[in-house]
Amino acid sequence: MNNATSTPDVMRDQKTIRELREEHFKNDEEIFRLSLENLKLQSDPGLLPGTKSKEAIQRLRDEKSANEKKIAELQERQRYCEIQLKICEKKMKEYERKQRNRRIFTRGGMLEAFLIEPLLLTDNEVHDFLEKVFRMPEVDSLLRKLIDDACTIKDDESEKDAEDEENGGPFVEGRNYTP
Repeated sequence: MNNATSTPDVMRDQKTIRELREEHFKNDEEIFRLSLENLKLQSDPGLLPGTKSKEAIQRLRDEKSANEKKIAELQERQRYCEIQLKICEKKMKEYERKQRNRRIFTRGGMLEAFLIEPLLLTDNEVHDFLEKVFRMPEVDSLLRKLIDDACTIKDDESEKDAEDEENGGPFVEGRNYTP
């Protein structure tokens, strides 16, 4: 797992993806708001109360150009967010693929360790053997119990993580954790 992304990096990337999506949504809202404002400013300034003077018209034009500049900046930031989002999603897919491959190889090695002469058996023979073993009622009930226990542990960890997040983290004040 030397080349794989570490779990803290993945968690940071997941948070970054959420933040980028939120910023993208906010930028969309701001661009829409500014565009509406510009449409109002493009309409006849004489129709607006108190805007018949040249100074008022110039002020509206200046405001419109400032809004257009903000829109351009927001659109540029939005493009940047989209690129960063794609980069983070690509990293996540790569990390998940590497984790899956590692899990497959590790568990395949574990299963092969229990075969007496694995090199003498074909893939089909190993498949048939494993299918018969995992169809046995004792094995099925044991596997279901392991899955239920794992789900219970994950639920407990999720609750603890939620409590830690509410309390500002898992660390107690005055103590430091150094890996």
